[in-house]
Amino acid sequence: MAQGQDTAIDQAIRDYFREALDWGQEFADIFAPEAEVDVEDCIATLETRLALLRRRLAVRDFPSDVQSDATTLVRQSPRTP
Repeated sequence: MAQGQDTAIDQAIRDYFREALDWGQEFADIFAPEAEVDVEDCIATLETRLALLRRRLAVRDFPSDVQSDATTLVRQSPRTP
């Protein structure tokens, strides 16, 4: 019985520290990114892509393969009343 409790306590401690390390790594990634990553460039690239996708959505200017995939997916989806 005691060994089972020891194992459970050991696992709980390991889980606690794993969660703390994961949270710490997430914090570091967000607030102290690697020096090689140009955060401003990443943001600008995402904003540019988002603007392009919004324009395409507004005028439905998508490549034919994208339109074909979308049509196939819509046909496969269940109809709602």
